[in-house]
Amino acid sequence: MKVKVELTGQLRAAAGRDTIPLDLAAGATIGDLMTKLVATGPPAVRPHLATADGRLQPTLVVVIDGEALPNTGHRETATVSEGATVVLIPPVAGG
Repeated sequence: MKVKVELTGQLRAAAGRDTIPLDLAAGATIGDLMTKLVATGPPAVRPHLATADGRLQPTLVVVIDGEALPNTGHRETATVSEGATVVLIPPVAGG
């Protein structure tokens, strides 16, 4: 199935683009999406997506089709459907 990953902030700057199309297996989860994105996406985005032990960055906000996933430790198991848009929002700092 095809999904679109939209990158914002530091992720967009690291990737050098706004979106990354991904082809995932039916029934894929956010964990599956992140694993594929880390493995096949631009190397500069990897530290923004995953911790050193391969877990999803806890400060990363994940939005599927306009609905933010709560950071409860179960974000990786949320399923993604055909044609979904997944927006990844890294933490924002500044003043």
